[in-house]
Amino acid sequence: MTIRTPWGTPDDEIVYAEDVTFYRLKDERRFKKEHAGDWLAISVIRSDRHPRMIECVATRGGACPAIAELRYLVLENEYAKSGRFGFVIDEARHENQSDQ
Repeated sequence: MTIRTPWGTPDDEIVYAEDVTFYRLKDERRFKKEHAGDWLAISVIRSDRHPRMIECVATRGGACPAIAELRYLVLENEYAKSGRFGFVIDEARHENQSDQ
């Protein structure tokens, strides 16, 4: 027998939704902890000056507002593979545009 809430939703669906939310928050906290010192994109735009590139504004740990922010160029197809919690800048591979 399925017990329904006053809203008509089975209790097992509510429990499942709570579990999914819990694990998503847990995963997000882990991501932020692992990348606290990395540059994370907080704002992006398709570049009109560099074809097939994305211009990313990044801050340490994705902090917003931040003490410092840098601008990087990232290939569109690479940015398209971003994880669900953000895009991590690889300083060795992504071109820093902040000084230009």
